[in-house]
Amino acid sequence: MNTKSLATFKKAFRTNISSARAECNCGAEFHHPDRMKWDFEDEEIQFLQNHSTELDAPVTYLEFDNREYVTECDCWHKKAERLMNFLEAYNVGIAKYLNDERARRMHEAAQMQIINILRQGDLLPQEDYDDGVPF
Repeated sequence: MNTKSLATFKKAFRTNISSARAECNCGAEFHHPDRMKWDFEDEEIQFLQNHSTELDAPVTYLEFDNREYVTECDCWHKKAERLMNFLEAYNVGIAKYLNDERARRMHEAAQMQIINILRQGDLLPQEDYDDGVPF
């Protein structure tokens, strides 16, 4: 698997959430020991030291295929590779779809009355809203 493509995939599907401990979708456990002294009881620490992969940074996540994966786990790599191959093979069609969907949604949004009123710079009469905010 191309390392640069994998880095791009991670960036695109990361959740921007981290934790001291996590279980990957595959069942593998991961933990960050620096935070354990604040977050875990002694029994949990013992369990994690014996049954979990220790990381040198907080545990981070990826979300794709309606599942959440620990970034540092390898279980998701084959699935990601298939998805990247699909995206690459159909990139022109996917880009067209996304652009067309954006245009359609922008058109729908422009048709909404409140957006048209605000875009024209007109103010709604006071009786059209209760709390002074026209939304």
